[in-house]
Parts: sequence; structure tokens; C-alpha cells
Amino acid sequence: MFIQGLIDQTLVDRLTPHIVSLQSESRDPITVFIDSRGGSTLHAEAIRRLLTAPDQSGSATCRIITAVTGRAASAAADLLSFGDYAIAYPGSSVFYHGVRYTVDDPLTLEKASEFVESLRYRNDLFAMSLARRCVSRFVFRYATTQYLFQDFRDRSGNQTLTDLECFEGVLGEKLSDRASRALRQARKRFNHYQYLVERVLSRSAKYKKFQNPKRPADFEEVVLREVIGAVAARNQESGWTFQMDGGLLQLNDDFLLLLEYLSCYDGDDLRRACSRWASFFLTKEQQNELKALEDSIAQERKLEMLKKPIRPLWLFFVALCHCLQEGEDNDLTATDAAWLGLIDEVIGTADPVSVRSFAEWEEPDPASVPEQSTSSQATATS
Repeated sequence: MFIQGLIDQTLVDRLTPHIVSLQSESRDPITVFIDSRGGSTLHAEAIRRLLTAPDQSGSATCRIITAVTGRAASAAADLLSFGDYAIAYPGSSVFYHGVRYTVDDPLTLEKASEFVESLRYRNDLFAMSLARRCVSRFVFRYATTQYLFQDFRDRSGNQTLTDLECFEGVLGEKLSDRASRALRQARKRFNHYQYLVERVLSRSAKYKKFQNPKRPADFEEVVLREVIGAVAARNQESGWTFQMDGGLLQLNDDFLLLLEYLSCYDGDDLRRACSRWASFFLTKEQQNELKALEDSIAQERKLEMLKKPIRPLWLFFVALCHCLQEGEDNDLTATDAAWLGLIDEVIGTADPVSVRSFAEWEEPDPASVPEQSTSSQATATS
């Protein structure tokens, strides 16, 4: 099926009979070709729900393959990334931005406040949905570039770089200027996560309301108290005030940012990522250790081992997805989208490597490889 032009009710009406027909015909994968500048997020969500609907017999939902042929912008970009396998044609582009509202009536202070809260909520909602859907792609990118990390340390002259910092450096060399900016913004947001968590958690552990809250507000009260101190400590100017210098806005942003971080820190999304990509992260020593343990103990120990390398990746990717929901300058090339884990593959390119190429790869039969000169063999090996 094809999604072209504006995503609106007219498009939903046109596509609904086609989607129902495809699903009733078989439960085979449905391929969705996209060339759209976006439109209504509500109508894009309606299309997604139709595509992933079960049948009356309870059969598994159809797998969805999405492919951008020209441009996937706004709501169309969300649809592209939400495919079970997302593909981009060479030369295509993917554009993300925050939720927009068109206001026809006069804007009052009360109405403006409602819009601000609604926009923030919906931006956070879409960012987290994008992160949950695409995090495995991002972890796969990391896993398949680990062999480049030590070379990056050597070239940078800094052997103390963490694996995540090396991964960022490798990505930065592959991305366009716009995508590199988004990556740098994600790093700033991630660093702010870390600063707030270290400060707030170290100072809040002594409070009973933090450790054993009777209601969510008790926990939030302690967190808010420490965030106030963090904002005040960050603004050292003698005349600075919460009231006049944007302090309340900083306070609100940091408070919500920290709650968001804590909600992501140890949830099901992290566990699923650990489970799926375990073989890429466990060393031989760790695998041998797990084999010597009972199954129930081994599972918990395995999760503990995997959280250490994968948790920073997950939280960094959450930061990146939030950055893509901000501003109007997140226009990515197909290759950018692939390297950032937003899609799986760019047609006709081998870099970055795709999951499909892993699944389809077969080791060549040595007998079928023609003899080569020494120099040719060296080139082929490299």
C-alpha cells in the first residue's frame, strides 16, 4: 500500500478498505511505501492501529515493512520508524519535529498555559514511543560498531573514553552536520540527566518519603526539593532569582526531566533490549560464569551483567528521541536515519550493516572461491 500526500481523514478513508482487504487475504507482512510531508498525528495513529489490528481468530498481527521512497516528514516519519522493519530508498529524507497546534481563536493566558502543557505532554509521549520502538536498532548499531571503538580512542589520543563516548564519536564521523547537531544535543541532555540523578539520588536517600513513599506526591516532594537546590546551584550570579530569570522554567524542566529519567531507568524496555542483544555483549568469561549457575539465578545474574553496558545506551537514545521532538532542524538523510537507529536499512548500501544482511549471510564455500594472487587475497581479506 502507498501513503502519499497529506495524512488526514481523506487518506484514512481511502486506505481503510485496502488495509482490511490485505489483512483478510492473509497474515503475511504488509509493505507500506511512504512519500509524505506528514499531517495529523491522530490520523497517522489511526492508520497504524488499522495496520496492526488482530483478526477475529486471534491470529498474530501482520508484520509491517515501511519504506520511504522520497520524503517522510512529521507524522509520516513516525509511521516509517514504527514499522517492524523500516527501509529508506537512497536519496530519501526523514524529518522529525515537535507537535504543532494551529490556533484560530484569540489566545488567552489560560489557553496558552493549556497549550504549553498539552504540547509538552504530547512531545514526551511521541519521544518515548519512538524510543521504545527503535531502541533495538540503536543497540544493534552499537553492537556492530564496537570493533571500531579502540581505533577511535587511538585516533583521538584519549584512552579514557567510555564505550558510549566512542560510539558517539564513530557516529559523528558518519552523520551529516544536522544529524551531528542532534547527537550533540542528545549528549547535553544525557549529561544533564546524569548530573541531576547523581545530585538528587545522593541527597534524597536519607528521606523516608523517598525510599517508601505512601503516595507519588511524597516521592515527588523530595525530588522537587533537591531539584530546587540543583537549579539554584547552577545559577551563581549575585542578582539571580527564580522569579525573574527563568528559574521557575528551569525548575519545571529539570523536575520533569528527572522523573522521565527515573521512569526509564529500570523498566521493561531495558529488560527487552538486554534479552534481545545478550549475545553481542556477554564476554566468554561471563558466559562461562552463567553456565555454572542454576537457571533461575543465572537469569538474574545475566540481566545484571547486561544492564551495565546497555542501560547508558537506552538512556542516551531516550535523550536523542526527545531532541528529535524539539526544534525544526531535524531533517535527516536516509543514511543519518539508519546510523541513528531510526530505520533498519538503506536500500543498496552495505554501511551501516543491516539485520537483514546478518539473517541472509552465508559463509561462502571455499571451493567456489577462485584462486587469487597474493595481493588480491590481501585486498579481499581486508
